[in-house]
Amino acid sequence: MPPARYQHLTLPRIQTSQLRRKRSGGGGVSKRDHTTHAPTLTQAAQDLVKAFAAADRQRPAAFDPALIFRANLSATVTEADWRGAGLTVLSTEPNKATILFADDEQLQEFQQRIVRYGGDIPAGQKHPSYKWLGAIDSLELWGREHRIGHRLRAIAIDPAALYTVDVELWYFDNWEACRQRLDELKQFIHGADQHYLDEYLGSSLCLARVRVTGAVLENLLQADNRRHH
Repeated sequence: MPPARYQHLTLPRIQTSQLRRKRSGGGGVSKRDHTTHAPTLTQAAQDLVKAFAAADRQRPAAFDPALIFRANLSATVTEADWRGAGLTVLSTEPNKATILFADDEQLQEFQQRIVRYGGDIPAGQKHPSYKWLGAIDSLELWGREHRIGHRLRAIAIDPAALYTVDVELWYFDNWEACRQRLDELKQFIHGADQHYLDEYLGSSLCLARVRVTGAVLENLLQADNRRHH
């Protein structure tokens, strides 16, 4: 079905995948002391890994987990820099915050870059290796509070009530993988004896409309790769 039939967002959405235009470009990196900032980033990355593992207790078993997190930035970081650190840019927010997907649940490549960033500045260089890491203010796991759209956030979800919502999935790989995630969602909805109403899968948008009880909706809000409106 063409996206126009959705009348984009007359319904509440579960914002698990809204994809905004990725932007690359400069924006001067803050002049932080790399020797003190690197340990802070290392701890933040380790905390992300722990939080992701802890969330497994609440995550619906029907969905493959996806490590998605938000980097709050003081300056723009290019998509090439993120990609070199083993990360995929999902969305760039107006305030420079960037939403990222990590295929490696241990963030090994990212953490290795942090170590090099915190080391001695090589002879002949003015700046530390991977100086763009100085733009990172903080890291936070993409959680329930990020997945829920503003209309759902404004109400108390009743476990027994029915909700018709749009479920948007992150488009972080290819069409076939998004097709598989839509199929996972459909199986989950049907398995819970709920209503899978419609879907749209394009070149950069993966969207389904469902009607579910508040209890099932709360389960969906724990799934890593979705966002509900």
